[in-house]
Parts: sequence; C-alpha cells; structure tokens
Amino acid sequence: MRKVRVICLLLGVCTNIVQAQVLSDTTRAVWNGFAGGWMKSVPYNKSFWAENTPSFTRVDFAHLSNHGEYDVQKGEKKMRTYTFVNFGVNIPVWGGILGSDEYGTYSLAAAIPLIVEVWLDMISHSSPVINTSYRVSAPTFAFLHELNTRGRNRFLKNYSIQINPFRHESTHIGDELTIFRMDNGLLLRRINVSYNFTEFVFTLNAPTTDREINHAFRFGFFAVHNFVSNKSYYMAFDGDIDPSIASLIGSAKGDYELYFQYQFQSKPVKHFQAIASAEIRNRARYNYPMQELSNGTWKLVNSDDTRNWCFNVFAGVRYSSLQDTYFSRLGIGLSAYYGINPYGQFRNYDNFQQYGVSLIFE
Repeated sequence: MRKVRVICLLLGVCTNIVQAQVLSDTTRAVWNGFAGGWMKSVPYNKSFWAENTPSFTRVDFAHLSNHGEYDVQKGEKKMRTYTFVNFGVNIPVWGGILGSDEYGTYSLAAAIPLIVEVWLDMISHSSPVINTSYRVSAPTFAFLHELNTRGRNRFLKNYSIQINPFRHESTHIGDELTIFRMDNGLLLRRINVSYNFTEFVFTLNAPTTDREINHAFRFGFFAVHNFVSNKSYYMAFDGDIDPSIASLIGSAKGDYELYFQYQFQSKPVKHFQAIASAEIRNRARYNYPMQELSNGTWKLVNSDDTRNWCFNVFAGVRYSSLQDTYFSRLGIGLSAYYGINPYGQFRNYDNFQQYGVSLIFE
C-alpha cells in the first residue's frame, strides 16, 4: 500500500508541474522553433471516456461479478460493490503546429502517459487492496491533420495518428489478498502479469475543442513483446503455485489486442455538455484455472484458451471551464461493461459484468 501511495503522490506532482504548461485548444500558434513547443500539451491525444485505463483520473463505484478468488468474504454474493481509482496523467514533452497549406494544418505532439489503477474492497472491514496496475511508457507521438473545410460544416474535421513504440504494464494483487489465498490453501496464489507492447491508434475527428458537437471514431491495436516470459502476458513463479498445477499454466491466445472506440460530445450549454462513449475490444483470455469455492472446498475450473469481444459503454455529463488545463473538466457518468475481467491476473474470468457510477477529472 505504501508503494501505491508513493506512486500516486508522484503522479500528483507531475500533474501540478504540467498544469501551467498546457496549450489552450483555442491557441493557433505558428512554428517558432523546437523550443517554442517544449512542455506544451494538446487536446487531440487524450483518452476517451470508455477507455479501461485512461490517462486521466477517474473514480468508479462499481457493482460487479464476484468470485471467491478476490473476495475476502469468500464470494458469498454473486455481485458485489467495489471501488476503483485510476490515477492518470499525460505528461507533455512537446506540442506544436508544423505548418499549413491549402489542405489544412499539420500538428505534432509527444507526451508520456503514466497510469496507476487501484482496485479496493471498501466494504470489508479492513478495506484490502485487490489489485494494483501500473502502466509506464515511452513518449507517445501524435500527428494531427486538421482539414481545411473552407468555411463549410463538414462531418470529417481531422484525422490523427498516434504511435507509442514501448509501453509496459505490470499488475499485482494486494498483500492482504495474497495472505488470504495462502491461508485458504489456494493452489494458484499469485500470477505475475508483466508485459511490454507497442501501440498504434488512428482517430477520425479527434476532439480538439469543447465548443462544438463532435463525433469521434478511434481504432487501436497493440502487439505484445515480452523478453522474459514465453507466456507473453504473464508468468507464474514456483513459490506462487502448487507444483501439481504447473502444467495447467498455459499461454494466452494471441499476443495482441485491437479495439474500436466512439465518443460523442454535445455543444456546451452554460459549460455543461453530454458525453457518450463506447468501446469494443478483442482481447485474450488468460489461460490458467479459475478457483471457485464449493461446499467449503476450493475447486479448479478450466479457463478456455480463447479470444473474446468485450464491451464498455459510458454516458454522462461533463462540466468544462473551456480551458485546456488539468482538472478543468469534471464529469459524472454511468458505465456498463461485459466481457473478460479486465483487471490483472483475474483476466482468466469470462462473462464478467460491471455496472457503476464514475467521477472523472480531466
């Protein structure tokens, strides 16, 4: 828990540092050399609301599918309420306009996304940490071409390409949950989820302002490259599993994920605007057994080596100060998710449902 606090504090410091270095979405700067774009943020490389691990801060109060593996109350209820806190920041490195011609304006930006997501059981008396996920990254490079509509209100406004050559995710279950699993004799106590990936994102109508209606469409793809484990996304250490089930730890099917996202924003009325966001993601189900409690005995349940489509939708209201600074946009919304459990080592569970209320700070 101390490690989580330290990382969250560092993210908060990073947020304060970059807050004063943001390029307003109303700014139309001209090229004035590399130094002129140093530490400038841009609006077109931001996460959509339906992103599972966004580069902004979000607090979720969610009612979701419950299992004894991650419930210190041993899965007494099929659905339970948990709390999720996602601390995200997109640290700007450089942003600016490269130039323009009769076809439009060309812009480029680089930023480093850092994300920490904590899954908490706030209902249990000890409020244990269920899972913590960390995502660190090399700079993401984003190119934007704003099309010259020549005064006409065209549906297609711009397109954006984002490339990140190296990202890393690492997830860990909480200490109290680890002790609970050891004390209850679970054969599979902990899985080390740790992998690297390269990500490509293409967006039509990337949001560049809060002042108008926008329909944004995004396609993303990432390929996993893990230099340590032949299990791609994860590996099991000898001390974390019973030797009798070592042969049951298989590889996930396919070292990649792809997703499609959509986000609608309305024209603001007295600084308030409606937001609707959706994601369809194809991902691998982790290939090792689930553990279910039945009549006081833990039983292994096989996890199929499959790939599944997962669905996530958001609808809510955003308050915008119409300034492009951190925490200048506050949102509240309802969310619904169905598919593979998206959290850490529990991605071996399918038919996972989650419904919640979210507070968003952009």
